[in-house]
Amino acid sequence: MSRIEKRIHQLVNPIKHIAYNEVPPRVEYRVTAYEIKFIRILDELEKLQGEIENEI
Repeated sequence: MSRIEKRIHQLVNPIKHIAYNEVPPRVEYRVTAYEIKFIRILDELEKLQGEIENEI
């Protein structure tokens, strides 16, 4: 996880956590359509960060 992703994850948790009251416990994680778009933006920022670091 990049620095950008870590920081944004602190600000906005992009994964919906669903816990079911079952034995054994079952948990599901889902990403919404909005959050998928947000993840794409993060991917592009990470690519840009890599390009900048390669130029230095």
